[in-house]
Amino acid sequence: ALYSSATLPSIPYHYRVSRQRQVQVLPNPRIPRPRLLPLPQQQEMGSVDASETTVTGWAARDATGHLSPYRYTLRKTGPEDVVLKVKYCGICHTDVHQVKNDLGASKYPMVPGHEVVGEVVEVGPEVSKFRAGDVVGVGVIVGCCRDCRPCKANVEQYCNKKIWSYNDVYTDGKPTQGGFASAMVVDQK
Repeated sequence: ALYSSATLPSIPYHYRVSRQRQVQVLPNPRIPRPRLLPLPQQQEMGSVDASETTVTGWAARDATGHLSPYRYTLRKTGPEDVVLKVKYCGICHTDVHQVKNDLGASKYPMVPGHEVVGEVVEVGPEVSKFRAGDVVGVGVIVGCCRDCRPCKANVEQYCNKKIWSYNDVYTDGKPTQGGFASAMVVDQK
């Protein structure tokens, strides 16, 4: 097998080209593989009428970029809210920039994550699009004003009062926390 000249200590992968000219991407043996940390188990689920739900997520507490377990309460489920059990959450460069305060506006503690796949476990009484057991995706926006022209036209990404999935504040004053957690509450819209 031939190895490319890209096998440097700082590059996490190297390439191997076989005699049949097939390329394989392999982990660089000089760099230790990252240790994956499991998400903490969900403690309990609330209900529309019950008190807030306590969950555990992986939070940054300062600009070092280190994440550690963090217990917090989800906001109460509203009439058009969906509670989901997080199954998977991707990591985006935006998460890294927010955690490290590269943009200068980060608020800590912060649970990042806005590429979320989860299972609906509860819906508010006015939710019409989803039901328990549905698999859903959550992006960067978890709420909006619902009254402006973009919201009424179903393009809430243009709403001036949109609510980001983390590092923002809900209309009730509670901070938003992202998908590096066991559960989330999001608006069905």
